[in-house]
This record gives sequence, structure tokens and C-alpha cells, in this order.
Amino acid sequence: DGDDAEGRARSRSLHRDRRRKSERDSSDGGNITVELHVDELAMPNRPQVKPAPSDREVWVDPLPDKEEEKDWLDAFGAVEEVFRVMNSQTRETSERGYVKFVSHEAAQQCVEAGAGAWSESERILLSQRSKGSRSAYCGISIVSLILGHRGESITAVKDTIGAKTLALRGDGLNAENSAATSSRL
Repeated sequence: DGDDAEGRARSRSLHRDRRRKSERDSSDGGNITVELHVDELAMPNRPQVKPAPSDREVWVDPLPDKEEEKDWLDAFGAVEEVFRVMNSQTRETSERGYVKFVSHEAAQQCVEAGAGAWSESERILLSQRSKGSRSAYCGISIVSLILGHRGESITAVKDTIGAKTLALRGDGLNAENSAATSSRL
């Protein structure tokens, strides 16, 4: 019967599609990649550091809807880039992210209005690049603190959470192997 043959073909097709999805999901051993930015972390002991004149990036949570974004940001000043972080569960852009202003003054207006906070990612990466010079963290390498001596700190975190791999990514950090969608830390 035609309906029966069509039903079997549909069943085989659904089974084949499920098998392919399962193969794709397990091709990396079932590992899940989660991208997390330093500004997404709760930092109860966040140092109160005055912004450097070169600071232009702000963490904004929440960002306005896409339709309102341009007008809202223009109230502070010209914007170089808006980067919305990915929602790790839906894999879609979220309402949180980074705004890099063209000028320090525009970023400062955003922070002073209470619409955002200075980007710790920008400060940490700047301090990493400016080794030996005065930086936002007075010469302390936050990257070195996160990694620990010979990687001991990040390895301990990896083991504690049961991850197969835990990598620190950002501009200038292992960029050649990075699958990250952002240059931020």
C-alpha cells in the first residue's frame, strides 16, 4: 500500500536524521563549548580602579533592543562596536554585551549615567599587552593570576568543574587555536 510505504520511508528518514544529529553531537565526544566573558562573572571583590584615559569599552547589561540600540547609544557618543554575548543555552545573541565607544568621554558618559560599567576585559587585556608599563591594575598580570604558576589555577578550576578542556581566550591569547567569537577575555 502506498501510504504504508510512504510511512516507512518517512520513518527511515527521521531515523537517519536523528542518527546524523547524534553523530554530529558526539563527534567531539559530546563536549559542549561555553564561551564566558570576564565581565559576566560576579566580582564581589572587584577592585575600584579609576578609568585610564585609554578606556573606551563598557559592559552593558541590559543592552536596549536592536531597534532602539542606535538612538540609545548615540545619546552617549559615537560607537565603534557593539558586541552582544551569546546566550550559552539558546546559542543566540543576548541582551548583554560590550560597547566600544570612539572616545573615552563617550564611554565615561555611559558609565556615569549608570547604563554600564567599565570593561574589565579591556583593562585586563591592556595590562597584559603593556607589561612593565603602568596599567589599570598597576602592573599586575591578571592573566597570570587566572592561569596560576604553570597553569595550576586554571587546571584546578577545570578539574573542579569536570571539564575536559578549559581555555583562556582573548586578544593576543592563543588566537591561532581560538574558536571564540570575541577578542575579549
